[in-house]
Amino acid sequence: MNNQPDIFNLLHNIVKSMRKMSDKELYAFGITHTEMRILMALHLLYDGECNQEKLVEQLDVDRTNVGRALKKLELMNYIKREKNKNDGRTFRVSITEKGMGRKDQLIDFRKKIKTSLIKGLSGQEVKMLSEILLKINNNFCKKVN
Repeated sequence: MNNQPDIFNLLHNIVKSMRKMSDKELYAFGITHTEMRILMALHLLYDGECNQEKLVEQLDVDRTNVGRALKKLELMNYIKREKNKNDGRTFRVSITEKGMGRKDQLIDFRKKIKTSLIKGLSGQEVKMLSEILLKINNNFCKKVN
């Protein structure tokens, strides 16, 4: 009989708990986890502007969900979308001043989640965990792609 914990269930429970914490924290902003990820991608990866397709690819979220999230963020005045002049089927997405104003709060939110995630772990354990998770991630990326 194997006495080791079920890794699949552990990972599932961790992700589920992180999602619950995220949902609770993000409720104050009036946004969902996916919408937060879009804003953070615009802030941290794309210097405030990119096209919708890059967001779909980067976030690994289906086009419909990204489109729905962008529409809501646009209604909240966090982003603006403009049709691409070269290809009318695609949109250029840029963060607004109001969206920029949320950057520090969202970064603090992510730090809070990370702090909860690694609470009680030593620096060496965090490094080891990161290396292991990277290997697991690479195993799946190789098989999926």
